[in-house]
Amino acid sequence: MSTRYRRRFHLRPPNPRQVLLLAAVVMAAGALWLARERWTPIEGILSDLPFLVVFLGVLGVVRESARGKGEPPASRAPPASAPPPRTSPSLPDPSPATEVLLSASAPRGAEPGCSFVARLAAYVPALRASTAELLERLDPEAETYLDLRECRWTYGARVVVRLHAAGLAVTPAEQSFVWRGTRDLVDFQVDVPEEGAPARTVLRFEVVLAGFVVATIALPLAVGASVPEGGRALETATPTRRWFASHARRDRRRVLDRVAALRSAMRDVEIFIDRSLLPGERWRRRIEEEIAACETFLLFWSPRARRSRWVAWEWKLALEKKGIDRFQLHPLAYAPPPPELAELQVDDETNDLRDAEGWLLSAWRRVAAIVP
Repeated sequence: MSTRYRRRFHLRPPNPRQVLLLAAVVMAAGALWLARERWTPIEGILSDLPFLVVFLGVLGVVRESARGKGEPPASRAPPASAPPPRTSPSLPDPSPATEVLLSASAPRGAEPGCSFVARLAAYVPALRASTAELLERLDPEAETYLDLRECRWTYGARVVVRLHAAGLAVTPAEQSFVWRGTRDLVDFQVDVPEEGAPARTVLRFEVVLAGFVVATIALPLAVGASVPEGGRALETATPTRRWFASHARRDRRRVLDRVAALRSAMRDVEIFIDRSLLPGERWRRRIEEEIAACETFLLFWSPRARRSRWVAWEWKLALEKKGIDRFQLHPLAYAPPPPELAELQVDDETNDLRDAEGWLLSAWRRVAAIVP
C-alpha cells in the first residue's frame, strides 16, 4: 500500500470543506429522490433543476477545497491595545514523591438508630502529632489508630477513599482529594438502622490510586449490647506493595498504560508482568514464585483473557495460594467471569464509552479516506 493511501487511514482533525461536501452530497441525493418520487415526467426540466443547482454547488466546494490546499492560514496580529501576557509567579518545585502515613478514627460500638462519623487521615510524618490532636478534638469518643499504613505518593496524585460497612448506610460511600504533600482528612457519615442491623460488622476503608486499591484498613464495629470492653483489635491493615499482573498478550498495551499510571502515582510498588522475565529464565517456576510472594493479584479481564489458557492457569494458581480476597479484577472489555470468580464485578461503564468512541473514530476514518 502506497504512502498516499496509508495516510488516509490516520485520524485527522475535522475539515470544514469535508463537512460541506458531505452536506452537499446529502442534499443532492435528497433532491434526486424528490425528482423521482414526487414530480411527474411532464415537469422534467423543473424536476432536474434542483439537482443541477446542488450539483454545481458540489463542484464549487470541491474546486475551492482543491484551490485552498497548501495555503497556510493567515495569522492574526494581536490588537495594539492588547495587554502583554501575564507570567505566573514561580512556585517551588515540590518533591516528586512524599512519605505518607494513614490513620483511621471511628467508635468501637454504636447503638441501633444512631449515627457517627468515621474518618481517614493521610499526612506526612512531620504532622503526626498535630493530626492525632485534630482527630481527638473532632471526636473525643472515637478511637484513633495512627500510622496504620506507610507509603509514598506523588505530589498531585488523585486519591479516592471508599468506605464499606455491611448492614449500615454510608454517606457518601466514596470521596476523593488531590494529594498536596501535607494532610487530608476524609469524613464519612455512618447511619445504623433501628432494625435489622448486624450485631457485629466491619468498617472497611479502601484507598485507591489510578484505579487500584493500594491500601485496606478494616475496623470491627459492635452494634447494640454486644459492645465489648477493652481495646479493639484491628482485623486488617493491609499494605499493598507487591503486585502480580495477569493479562492476555494482545491486551499488553492497555495493561502497561494502567501499570504506568499506578507507578506514577505511587512509587514504592513492585509490579510483576511477563516483561520482567529474563532471557533463558525458567518462566513457569518464576511465575509460581511471584504469585506466591505477591500481596495483590491483578487480573485484567477481557474476552482475550477469558480464552487464554495461560491466564486461566495464573488466576487458578493465585486463587489456590492467595484466596479471592487478594484478587483485584480490572475489566478491559466485558466477558463473563468463570464460576470461581462470579462474585467479582466485571462490568465497567467506561468500557462501553471506550467502545462507542472507537466506533466513532473508525467511522470518521472511513469518511476521511473517501473525502479528500
